[in-house]
Amino acid sequence: MKKSVQISVLVITIVVTLFVFAGMWFLRPGVPNEILEEARARQIQPLMEVTPPQRSVQVEPANRSDAQLAKELLPTLQKELEPLLKASITKDLKQDAQFIQALSQVLKPGLLEQMRNEMSVEFTQTKQTFNALLNAELASLRQERSAYVVEMEDRERVLQEDLALLRAEGLSEISRIEDSFIDLRSEGLLLYTDVQEQIAQAKEEVTSYVPQVVDSMLAQVTEQVVQQIEANKDEYIAYLKQTLPLGLQEQEVLAMYEAYRLDLVKDLVPAMLDSMEEELRSEVVAYLDSLPFVIVPPAPKTPIAVVRVLTTEPVVTTEPVVTAE
Repeated sequence: MKKSVQISVLVITIVVTLFVFAGMWFLRPGVPNEILEEARARQIQPLMEVTPPQRSVQVEPANRSDAQLAKELLPTLQKELEPLLKASITKDLKQDAQFIQALSQVLKPGLLEQMRNEMSVEFTQTKQTFNALLNAELASLRQERSAYVVEMEDRERVLQEDLALLRAEGLSEISRIEDSFIDLRSEGLLLYTDVQEQIAQAKEEVTSYVPQVVDSMLAQVTEQVVQQIEANKDEYIAYLKQTLPLGLQEQEVLAMYEAYRLDLVKDLVPAMLDSMEEELRSEVVAYLDSLPFVIVPPAPKTPIAVVRVLTTEPVVTTEPVVTAE
């Protein structure tokens, strides 16, 4: 038999013994105190001097059974003896390390199982409570979500209707703009064609005045050429003296100069006028191209002819010398 079992049996035996002793103590025959004092006094006296008792003690037989008496006395015994026994036994057991260890080994599985059961019950209750709260919260969220979904669906439907209306209006506006653009493009092409024709006509009309302007400058150009030739007269005569055969007199050289001066003017003036006409025509065309369509350009100014006569070597011919009369 294990030591822990022996200790348990010993404790149980002690407790039972104490309860039995207490029961016997309370179940002893009841005797009044006067009779006890008298009995003690009689024990002290010599036997020859003992007188018979004044009255006989009559003990009433107990009619109650032991079981009934024990049942009646058990609450009183428990109330009086249980605290004392518990304190004494607890003190002794606390001081016994082996008993504590053995008791812990015996009670540990049961306590663990009880703790598991309690924790399982508590966990089940907590889980049920949490599930109930979670289900209530989920139901509330589902209800809110349903209301939000309905609201969003209404908004989306209104938005789709607005978008469809805007799309229809946009398509109508685009069609109208395209039609307007086509009309404007047609009008623009017609206008551009008219403008180009007017520009071409204006260019042609303006450039037609160039020869007239150049012709009007004939006298001015001729005069300037003659002036330039006369200004370089001495240089021409000196050049002729050097290039012509020796033996010519100054009068003969002057006569030759006078004879060829008119021919020289006739050769220079047409070429200069043609050059001026081309230059003036190019400037007029460039000026017309640079003008905007909506602004009426000012009338071009009449250019001032500037004649530059280069001092080139005169052409000497083998014509016979004409003497001055």
